[in-house]
Amino acid sequence: MMNSAKSSLMLSRSANRNQRLARWFGEGFLLVVTSLSMLAVLFILIFIARDALPFFSWTHFKEFFVSTAWYPTQNPPSFGALSGKLFTKPEQKQTEDYITGRFG
Repeated sequence: MMNSAKSSLMLSRSANRNQRLARWFGEGFLLVVTSLSMLAVLFILIFIARDALPFFSWTHFKEFFVSTAWYPTQNPPSFGALSGKLFTKPEQKQTEDYITGRFG
């Protein structure tokens, strides 16, 4: 009796082969999808960096990341990544005039 119970749980050779083949195709498909996703993200980063490097040739990294000044039309222009508060609570009258359109 035990021998028949054990044999009923075992797969036939063709079913076992089909299961291995399905697992192989599934893993291969996931590998292709994740590889393409990683490649897409890599190309996005490359294109962003390629377009950003000329910007940083005339603006220093430190100035961009720690400055709160945002005057893109001045000569020379000034760009600061921490300028979020610039639009809500500007510290200088000139900035407030620029944002509200009262400059010139």
